[in-house]
Amino acid sequence: MISIGKLTSVEQAVRYLREAVAQQQLEYYTARGESPGRWNGPGAEVLGVRGEVIDTDFAAVLAGTHPRTGEELGKHWRRQSVVAFDVTVSAPKGVSILYALGDERTRSTILRIHGEGVQAAAEYLQANAGWARRYNADIKTTEAVRAKLVMPEFVHRTAGRSPIQPPGR
Repeated sequence: MISIGKLTSVEQAVRYLREAVAQQQLEYYTARGESPGRWNGPGAEVLGVRGEVIDTDFAAVLAGTHPRTGEELGKHWRRQSVVAFDVTVSAPKGVSILYALGDERTRSTILRIHGEGVQAAAEYLQANAGWARRYNADIKTTEAVRAKLVMPEFVHRTAGRSPIQPPGR
């Protein structure tokens, strides 16, 4: 199952993460016992963020600034109503139960296959949902351009307090 939530401000995202799940800012995505987040997507490559997601880089990207230089990413013509989308890919309950009750080999296989599904969803989003607008001064109009999405990916073996249903974001 895929669910999509809107993050309407960096502050909202940080507050949600702190109140809903963790005691420290952004700890939700780097919580102990869970795999660290990994950068994914062509936009991450352009920004030079690779490997493990670091809290400050994550917050900078959400704020629309380059995590290394602090430069503004893109042109903001007006206040953004949505700063990011939280796309969650969750396994069906039957798979979640198999994961919860299975041995290490079974859990490892489920996580690998689930990861393949998350990657397929990320590729689909890049190909079909990754659009932006750019002003073309020559023809005095805006044009749709292919955006390079920055997609930090987090694998959670738990959903909330339940030990069942491994979601991937």
